[in-house]
Amino acid sequence: MTTEKRILITGATGFVGLRLFQDLKNPYQVIGTYRGSHPASYGVDWVEFEAEKDNPVDLIDRTQPDVIIHLLALSRTEGCAKEPDRAEAINTRITLELGEVSRHRGIRFIFTSTDQVFDGAKGEYSEEDPPHPTGVYARTKVEAERGLFEMFGQSPELLTVFRLALSYGHSD
Repeated sequence: MTTEKRILITGATGFVGLRLFQDLKNPYQVIGTYRGSHPASYGVDWVEFEAEKDNPVDLIDRTQPDVIIHLLALSRTEGCAKEPDRAEAINTRITLELGEVSRHRGIRFIFTSTDQVFDGAKGEYSEEDPPHPTGVYARTKVEAERGLFEMFGQSPELLTVFRLALSYGHSD
């Protein structure tokens, strides 16, 4: 029986997810989600998860994580603008469903949002500044943030939100 903390990374085959694996696989047991073809091992366990079809509760039941790092998103701004309903389903609805199960079970939930929640007019922002999203992608992330903050209101120690700048590089 393992005593390692189990970390589930959704959207794990992207640029940020693959880098997290390298940092977290020792001393943690890392489980990553993928869709489509099975990725290379990278020293982690993989579980297939199709956000638009699969049930987030089943994912958590199968993986039994202690921590969820939620990277999964429809992140290309052009794609979000062309398919706003799909962007809302993946970026907001799935996030809130995973968050609700996490909160209910006492699982730490780490959500990656975007600095695009701000329009850039001010320059330097603090977390107290009100969001002003200018596109579908940013709007879906703001909606997810607001829902999570409301949901975890009585358990703020279980929620962390990072607003990342554009990340790019090689990913599988």
